[in-house]
Amino acid sequence: KAGALLHDIGKIAVPDYILNKPGRLTAAEFEKMKYHTIAGAQILSRVEFPYPVVPVVRHHHERWDGGGYPDGLKGEEIPLTARILSVVDCFDAVREDRQYRCKMSREEAIGLILRGSGTQYDPRVVGTFIAHLPEFEEAIRAHRGAPIPTFGIEPAEQLSEAARRVPPATGLAEDSVSDQPIEETLVRDETRSLVRLARSLLAAGSQSALLSAFTDKLHSMVPFDLCGITLVVPGTGNTVVAHAAGRYAELFKGRHIGLGQGVTGWAIANHKVFCNVDPRLDLPLPIAGLLSDCRTMAVFPIIEDGLVYGAVSLYSSALAEYTDEHQRALGEAVAMIASALRALSPLTRPEFESRQADDDRRPETVMIA
Repeated sequence: KAGALLHDIGKIAVPDYILNKPGRLTAAEFEKMKYHTIAGAQILSRVEFPYPVVPVVRHHHERWDGGGYPDGLKGEEIPLTARILSVVDCFDAVREDRQYRCKMSREEAIGLILRGSGTQYDPRVVGTFIAHLPEFEEAIRAHRGAPIPTFGIEPAEQLSEAARRVPPATGLAEDSVSDQPIEETLVRDETRSLVRLARSLLAAGSQSALLSAFTDKLHSMVPFDLCGITLVVPGTGNTVVAHAAGRYAELFKGRHIGLGQGVTGWAIANHKVFCNVDPRLDLPLPIAGLLSDCRTMAVFPIIEDGLVYGAVSLYSSALAEYTDEHQRALGEAVAMIASALRALSPLTRPEFESRQADDDRRPETVMIA
């Protein structure tokens, strides 16, 4: 029971981007997901349980045929508790809606478990589980609606007013004094930067000049070590890094990104901003090694009138995160380049819809967790 309650605790070591990704995982992302078994075992090994919880947590993704992870154990090498949990965990997971698929019916879930008997699951465990499934379901129905146990953990307490008034032993830092509110100063500087950016974009006579002017002016607005501008190739649906600036830009430029691949591919496919995730989720291995000091990244899709032209991706080693101010400035800048790209190489609605249809038909090369 303890192993079942704690089996996924290692997911705190997996980036939220992967856990919450509304789509299938790429091979690289799935490799990071696999680490939750090891991380969970490491966390729980520091707790002196009076029973063997760690083997359940470490091995609940092993397979009966030896093709699982993290250790590739086979048959009865896998602890019995882990063999039981793998069957129950799968059945429970597929009976619920997930970001990347709809839930299965009871019959479909039973069929999935039976098909995995002898390959993914211990046949004896599968037989016992199916035979007793009505009893388990009755127990679930009996507990439905019951209060969730708190295990003695109470809601977080709030500081009293007296506690709020206590200063630190070394005193508080003086507030910076300015004739104008900080917000007004930031907005004024941001406006000036946007005006300079707009002038540079208007003066650009080609796509390459446009992208170069954009990254040149953007660096004074939003910090980055590396900036990549990924564009959708008209008529193909393929995406490629058309321009890069910063460290190792020459290695980054020209990189092809699959639809939904990494953070950039996900932002383009889903038309959504994604900020403050591990850059290693997005960078190819050679560049990830060179930029190992990068701490965060931000991706903004380039969208104009509902058409997606690509994305702007920033990577930074100096920042712990891209703040709301950074994101606001980047959003304004990306809106400008979207309009400029639309004016430079307009894409009609029929062409866009045809491209999207091609994307939908393209076979996926990603893996599901």
